[in-house]
Amino acid sequence: MNDNLMGSIIDKSSNDEYKAVVDVEGGNAIDRIEIIKNGIVEHTYVHNGKWEKDELSGKVRFKFELELGWGPDIRVYPDITEKKWTGKVMTEGKIISVEKLWTSPGQKITKQEENAVEFDITTRKGGVGSGKLSQKNHATPYIQTQSMIFEIEADIDSKITVIIDDKEYQYTVSEILKETHLIGLIDEAKELSKERFGISEFYRSDPFWHNAYKIKIHKGVPYKAYKVALDYVVKGTEKDMDYVMVKVHQKNGEKAWASPIWIK
Repeated sequence: MNDNLMGSIIDKSSNDEYKAVVDVEGGNAIDRIEIIKNGIVEHTYVHNGKWEKDELSGKVRFKFELELGWGPDIRVYPDITEKKWTGKVMTEGKIISVEKLWTSPGQKITKQEENAVEFDITTRKGGVGSGKLSQKNHATPYIQTQSMIFEIEADIDSKITVIIDDKEYQYTVSEILKETHLIGLIDEAKELSKERFGISEFYRSDPFWHNAYKIKIHKGVPYKAYKVALDYVVKGTEKDMDYVMVKVHQKNGEKAWASPIWIK
């Protein structure tokens, strides 16, 4: 049996068996991992259901995504195509890593310490950046958001503080692990509507909600949800040169592929 890095070319073994060692860390909860041989799924490991019922207490390691963007519809406000955000994330625990899901220029971490990260973000509209990568709602590709994934180790009852443009939002770790928090800057949207159209009240909230900038603190996931290690033995080659690769599916719909290992 053989242990090799992605993209390797290896010789056929005497017993025609090959050990795939898979070590995956996602940005969100992992749904399943597929071992693919010559384009066909040979084995599927299902991680969904392996961690959700675990009781969490004390110090926990987890990840959550902070997403900024949306804002005035350019079909209504064609001149408003950019917003600059200044932000900070603080924890009573420790920040382990920050993953930057940035898709266009104008993003910067200005300061990073063990328990705090400060950043400047710019979100734009009008097709800047990749149409699919620049936002989550593919039905409206002119809307762009920017995200970061924070990995934190902290007590489950401790507080995470998010400061965006001098406004403070605070949640416990358990609250972040329980559900998503979507904050609409409705007052700003009403002020803009009053300034442009003389309207700040309506019988329903849609005109303001859909034109409001928003802050989304995605539901967090614990370490066991996004970190998976497994072994699988691939038995028997089928061609002069076979290939084996790994495909990872996250519960949020994101996917990743590993470069194949070729068996010659």
